[in-house]
Amino acid sequence: MDAPRAALLDEAMKKSGLVWITVPGGRPSPAWYVWRAPAAYILTDGGEQPVPGLTDHATPPTEATPAPAPATAAPATAAP
Repeated sequence: MDAPRAALLDEAMKKSGLVWITVPGGRPSPAWYVWRAPAAYILTDGGEQPVPGLTDHATPPTEATPAPAPATAAPATAAP
C-alpha cells in the first residue's frame, strides 16, 4: 500500500469504532476494534462479540500473548 493510502486508512480507522468482517464461507459480522497502526485488534468469543470462523486458524493463546488470527483486509464500497 502506498503512503497516501496508508495515511488515509490510518485516519479512517482512528475515527471509526466498528468494522465488518467476512470470513471465507461466512456472512459479514460487525466487530468493535482497537486500531494500533497498521493493525486492528478485535476481541471475539465468549458470547460478547461472535465472529464465526475468525479464530479457526488462530494460534492458542498463552498467559503472555493473545491468540492472533491471520487476516487479510480488503476495502469494500457500499452501494448508494
